[in-house]
Amino acid sequence: MKMMMLLLVSAVALLVSPAVASPTPHKANINLNHILEEVEKFNASFNKQVFVEDVQHLVDSGCGDKFFCKVQDILHKHAQINKGNDDETIARNLKAFNVHRNVSCTELLHGMTPTGTEISIPKLLDHLKHCIQQTNFRGK
Repeated sequence: MKMMMLLLVSAVALLVSPAVASPTPHKANINLNHILEEVEKFNASFNKQVFVEDVQHLVDSGCGDKFFCKVQDILHKHAQINKGNDDETIARNLKAFNVHRNVSCTELLHGMTPTGTEISIPKLLDHLKHCIQQTNFRGK
């Protein structure tokens, strides 16, 4: 009887251990991966020459919170002009990502002056893809 109980406990421990050992994906990274998919879909369907504020300086400074907030802001403004595009979905997902990490975009972007240079939407989305990959690589 004791041997049977020991076998059952061992079997249960073996069944449960892979579930405990395997890490669950971080919710923020799930949002970033979803954003990457949306960026790919949007880039494939976007065929207009629309220019927005350049964010290269934020990419160069390490793709921090300001970058994600600024891109969210740019895409949100663009989505307000062009209803029904995937940029609205990307902006919404970026907002969820920022809220999940307790980032106050209003505070971060307060007083930030425009760069005066512009880039195309596909180039902005390339920057976004790069920063998502950097963030996923760093595990933040």
